[in-house]
Amino acid sequence: MLRPIDNAVRERRCLNGLWRFRPDPGGEGRRAEWWSRPLEGGLEMPVPASYGDVHPALGLRDHVGDVWYQTDVWVPAGWRGRRVALRFDAATHAATVWAGGVEVARHRGGYTPFEAEITPLAVPGAPIRVTVCVSNELSFATIPPGEVEVLEGGTGSVSYAAEVEGGQGTVEAALAGPAGDLVARCGGAAGELIAPAVHPWAPGDGRLYTLSLRVTTSGGGEDRYEIPVGVRTVAVDGERLLINGRPFRFRGTGWHEDADARGRGHDDTLRVRDLSLMAWLGANSFRTSHYPYAEEVIDYADRHGLVVIDEAPAVGLHLGLGADRRGVPARATFGPGAVDEGTREAHLGALRELVARDRNHPSVVMWSLANEPDSTDPAARAYFAPLVEEMRRLDPTRPLCFANARDPRSPSGDAISDLFDVLCLNRYFGWYVDTADLVSAERHLTAELRAWAARYAKP
Repeated sequence: MLRPIDNAVRERRCLNGLWRFRPDPGGEGRRAEWWSRPLEGGLEMPVPASYGDVHPALGLRDHVGDVWYQTDVWVPAGWRGRRVALRFDAATHAATVWAGGVEVARHRGGYTPFEAEITPLAVPGAPIRVTVCVSNELSFATIPPGEVEVLEGGTGSVSYAAEVEGGQGTVEAALAGPAGDLVARCGGAAGELIAPAVHPWAPGDGRLYTLSLRVTTSGGGEDRYEIPVGVRTVAVDGERLLINGRPFRFRGTGWHEDADARGRGHDDTLRVRDLSLMAWLGANSFRTSHYPYAEEVIDYADRHGLVVIDEAPAVGLHLGLGADRRGVPARATFGPGAVDEGTREAHLGALRELVARDRNHPSVVMWSLANEPDSTDPAARAYFAPLVEEMRRLDPTRPLCFANARDPRSPSGDAISDLFDVLCLNRYFGWYVDTADLVSAERHLTAELRAWAARYAKP
């Protein structure tokens, strides 16, 4: 097949640009003959491009199956009496092409060109609609061969509860898929939307659905609210934390929402850069040390499949930390005149607001109640036990943790870790301890981790 060229008697027209686009995970398009009419859905996709990397919110990175492209092209009036061919440099891995509603080509293989003569269909001086259905599915009957592991589409549910001011109003709830398709519908101020064959939200796969609530009143008033939601499970099984039933290992970091002049405020540029650097490092998660990050950050994590440990702004509950380095006498943390019942009430308020704000985010898999409290003080138990109890009431679906900052290299003096589901240890081997001695740091860290594992059968 000769490559098209321009010369005195030949002429090309490039069709690169924005095409209408629609994913088709269920193969509906072939049954419904999408090629016979303008493609619905309102999405645009650049051609050429890797569609899985262009619209992160659609969850297309792990899509397996058909997608549809469509564009309208004007055939130049000067092409009257000339042969017209439609050429594709590549379509990975199989494609079917329609011109003006007529199938003109089928091709298997993703890296070489194919073409079809469309002279009878291409009327000079008139438009023609070009539609392409592309499948990326591999099998042992394709080159390259392969098997694709697809997350099983089980039945999922989304529970909702709405309060209507004055109690007068009708509530309708609907759940839509990533492409806008209706998945489930329910009526009433509270209910459960059952989604068959749901694609779960998972680490690295931020598949989101849209929950829509519509309220109408007898007087004709109306209110609507849409919220992105993910369907997934989180559980602790012995020494493993499971997301959707699969073991998950946290690899990540944290940072501070802080910048010169702006102070502790959200900045899209800095956050996207930070999170891009984390992805470059191979991170799959982060902890909001030591306060809830901006909602825009958690939204980003939802869309990109990043796992979040969401931490309350409870830092400073250890009056002995650094006291010797500052020349200040150490003092007890918990008790009258220090961290007391008034502190705990403020702490409870912060936890309630944190859960109220972030409970609907699928990326948030665990609540951290505090950063580096004095967990060796026996009085810490009386302080933290009511907090843990309230958090389990507010959200029984997520495990609880806190960032432990014990200096002794043994868990024997710990007073509160048994209250929590997951052990999180802040350690400074190679920094404050074993300074610049990474060989000793590794040996001491390993020994401490083994001691914790021997005492608590927890992740």
